[in-house]
Amino acid sequence: MKENQPPKEGKLPTGQEKFKIWWDEKERIIRGEIIGDQNEEDARKILEKTVKLTTSLNKKGIKLIGSLHDMSKAGRASSRARRIYADSFKNGILAKTALFGGGVVQKTIANFIFSFSDTKNAKYFVTEEEALRWLKND
Repeated sequence: MKENQPPKEGKLPTGQEKFKIWWDEKERIIRGEIIGDQNEEDARKILEKTVKLTTSLNKKGIKLIGSLHDMSKAGRASSRARRIYADSFKNGILAKTALFGGGVVQKTIANFIFSFSDTKNAKYFVTEEEALRWLKND
């Protein structure tokens, strides 16, 4: 890739995807990994893929517990991306969601989004184990 070209939509300059979303059958959760900075388009794609997977699982009669997202490689989220995430919680698009990893910035932004959207169905954790335990306790 030429140095001055912007990365392709949804990809890092290295060509790596900026997020991954998949079904974890063993834990009965949707897993996600967020990588790098997120803009409005990235946020929309993450939600679109999550909703599509959730819908597919529901049609098959599969009961999922919630979603678990690894933020350890995440960067910053633009203000528009944060608004999209907050709206998705307000509108009930996202079910019970646990985030883990990352640093103080990610945790602060996530907690702001949770607070702004007035959701009780989302929390940020230091470790994956804590997050998974919270998801399963209900």
